[in-house]
Amino acid sequence: MNINGLDSHGNKLVARINRLPGRVAEVWLMLKLGDGRYFHFPGFPDSKVYNTDDQTFTAGGLQFEVLEPMLKWRITFNGLLREGQRNEWDEQNEGNLIHVQFCFVWTALTGQFSFNDDIDPITISDSIAREKWSLNYLKTIKELSRKHRRYEVCGQLFGKLNVAEESERTLILRGVREHSWGIRDWETYNRYIANWGYLDDGTLYSFSVASFPGILSHFVTGYIFWPSGQQVILKSTDLHLSRLGEFTKAPDKFSFTALAGGC
Repeated sequence: MNINGLDSHGNKLVARINRLPGRVAEVWLMLKLGDGRYFHFPGFPDSKVYNTDDQTFTAGGLQFEVLEPMLKWRITFNGLLREGQRNEWDEQNEGNLIHVQFCFVWTALTGQFSFNDDIDPITISDSIAREKWSLNYLKTIKELSRKHRRYEVCGQLFGKLNVAEESERTLILRGVREHSWGIRDWETYNRYIANWGYLDDGTLYSFSVASFPGILSHFVTGYIFWPSGQQVILKSTDLHLSRLGEFTKAPDKFSFTALAGGC
């Protein structure tokens, strides 16, 4: 499960617990404050936690607790995070470890979008049409849908954040709760990118593109929830991974267009 949120002041939170067989879990925890400081899980890029509770979403001091199914979750953390971005582990230097504690309640603002059932036929047809067909290929596509399920719900995090001895912060962060289960084979991924956000009028959106070589080399999905609660599904977009750091450094900023619904 992945829960994320951000606000207009630059505060951002990404919290993810992936339960694996054998009481192992992967934890992603990334926090960026409005003043530009960045914190992440101290073992990163090694995100595995062992001897976890395989019945709940609890690992490494991070916990997701359901309050109302599909509607409300409590997200808590109490532990150390490393300050500053670092993509390689250095056993000689743990970095600057800071005590961070937070408690948020996530509340759903929309219905769910299923990546198995709600994708527009135009986008999935375009993705499949790009590939070389065979009986084995069509069987693989069918197996992927059967083995792995995934949905997203847009929502809001509200709660308190404490960083070291600093004054307590009250934050309201909007974003997405993503829940998937089954077999998600990361070795089939070449690259992927996900874009979540919200607008001042309450519009919420999610657009993503992934590349699975030999399966779906260009797979786009997405949706928009209008302030009224109406959902419209992505039909097309010029968002393409080949233009975003495939052979060069990924850009800090990029733009794309998307067409959703009947507009």
